[in-house]
Amino acid sequence: MTGSTTISDGSTHVGRRVLRLEDRRLLRGAGRFVDDVDLPGQLWLRVVRATSAHARLLAVDVAEALAAPGVHAVLTGADVAEVEPIPLRIPLPGVDLEPYLQPVLARDRVRYVGEPVAVVVAETPYQAEDAAELVEVELEELPVVLGARAGLDEGAARCASTSATRRRAWSRSTATSTPRSGRPRTSCGRSSRSAGTPACRWRREGSSPTTTPAAAT
Repeated sequence: MTGSTTISDGSTHVGRRVLRLEDRRLLRGAGRFVDDVDLPGQLWLRVVRATSAHARLLAVDVAEALAAPGVHAVLTGADVAEVEPIPLRIPLPGVDLEPYLQPVLARDRVRYVGEPVAVVVAETPYQAEDAAELVEVELEELPVVLGARAGLDEGAARCASTSATRRRAWSRSTATSTPRSGRPRTSCGRSSRSAGTPACRWRREGSSPTTTPAAAT
């Protein structure tokens, strides 16, 4: 079996019984995962993620995180603006999905809860986690779409712009914290140590959702 989703006769693996090849080593405790890698001098990365489904990204303040012990770097969308967007794993011939590709770190807007906004690189996973909680993300809430059918309605919120607009957006720096009237704003970060998760402080009204950034190496 190859990594392709298609079989030689043109059909697909979807809905078929596929022989699993990895179970023997996993069940015997011989699996090796990214989190098992521990090389001399390696650094650890922690992702700071959006806590809103759709919002303008007004500002990302990384000053305190950069000053935290063991931190080597804190990157935002502005720092990786020249990096190509995340590609599609399975291309669709004849369908132009370039306007919908996701940047590696959000810039200008966030489009789903959990979208990566910043990353912290530190000497230990614990230092990376602590510093990630110091990253302040300021968001301005935008309308959301809760279902695919609702997204077809005239006037429904649009999460993607045209290709040209998106390319222009990549060339701009992260938006500054300029107040806009009429919409709630949140500031994410400053987690509750007891809860162990970064919290969002709502500037206007509403409750405060929380999320745990995913660790990566």
